[in-house]
Amino acid sequence: MKNLNEKIIELLNKEDITEIGFVKLEYFKELEQILIKQDKLGYKTEFQKGNIDEKVFKNQNKYKSAIVVLLPYQKNDLCIEKNKIYVSSSSWGLDYHIVLKSKLKTVVEFLEIKNYISCVSVDNSIYDEKYLAYKAGLGFYGINNLLINDKYGSYFFVGLILTDAEFKYNKELTKTCLKCMKCVKACPGQAINENGILDGKKCVSYITQKKELTVDEKSKINQCIYGCDICSIVCPHNKNIEKNNNFLLDENVIIDLNKFKSMSNKEFKRKYGEYAFSWRGKKVFERNINIYKEKLEKK
Repeated sequence: MKNLNEKIIELLNKEDITEIGFVKLEYFKELEQILIKQDKLGYKTEFQKGNIDEKVFKNQNKYKSAIVVLLPYQKNDLCIEKNKIYVSSSSWGLDYHIVLKSKLKTVVEFLEIKNYISCVSVDNSIYDEKYLAYKAGLGFYGINNLLINDKYGSYFFVGLILTDAEFKYNKELTKTCLKCMKCVKACPGQAINENGILDGKKCVSYITQKKELTVDEKSKINQCIYGCDICSIVCPHNKNIEKNNNFLLDENVIIDLNKFKSMSNKEFKRKYGEYAFSWRGKKVFERNINIYKEKLEKK
């Protein structure tokens, strides 16, 4: 008879998920120290919700384990004409929140049948999904603060199932990135620093999504008007990663500057409503487009 780990892995394999790890939920003091340092340095953005005690599972006894999975997305190899704009490859195709939650549903249903409680998280909770993926042995940290997986590099989404079930647990990897510093040199916001913690407020991915921009922040806006792939593009760990057919590039994410301007809010929602970036709305997109357009006109 298959044990609980094996049954979960079997269910996820049927959903084309092969990178799976199991983590015992306990007080993560290492993560607590990182988050405290992040707060003191002022690197935390308004998108990071929840208090530190909750994030590090201090004094919680509802859940005993996390099932952690990786779902790869497309490597960004785009070479775009200057009169066009695009979004980060993490936002290509159908919204990854929808896709990954759907794939995890069978596991949740299985656990419920076994009388276990569970909840799903896909980049929309207080938990540090990247850290839990690290604890599950699914990757190692790069200097760019991204998790790097041997198969998918840094091009993947993380999904969590928290549950009161118990498993045989994985161990974190001891390896490190090549420390070539290419990401540090290429980062347009200079968010990667000697403190070892990403300055979230300088990250261009964050800048493209926030509502109000300073003059300096506006200077960081480029053709990628939502998100940023630069530190992944230059990373040598992404050079020969395994190809996949998830979240394929389509014509909707390469946008003509002039056509977008004439689009109404209803047209925006109709055309982009099922993409992960659509939550930010047309107004922020249009602002970023205008900033980039002004740069082109000055050249």
